[in-house]
Amino acid sequence: MKTINAVIVLLLIMCSNLRSMLAIDYDYERMLEFQELRKLYNETHGTNWIFDEGWKNPDNVDYCYWDGVICNSKLVVSLDLADNNLEGNISSMKNLLHLNTMFLEN
Repeated sequence: MKTINAVIVLLLIMCSNLRSMLAIDYDYERMLEFQELRKLYNETHGTNWIFDEGWKNPDNVDYCYWDGVICNSKLVVSLDLADNNLEGNISSMKNLLHLNTMFLEN
């Protein structure tokens, strides 16, 4: 019986650690997405955009409410920045891991 209790306690500790690790990964992924979106804004002369609610404030990390950003479970799945006066070159978007669609045409 003591062995079973020890195994149960060990499993509970492991599950707790896994939950903590997943939360860290999720927070890290959100930070990478934020940085990627800020980079996109800067590379495409975001100060000249027509629809830029939320993008202008570099302290606004709740990017799921920014103009043109569509999220699922607080992760970016789509960007709709069409007809938004984007200019410039866009480098890698590698940190938007869940991005399925992007509309950028002017």
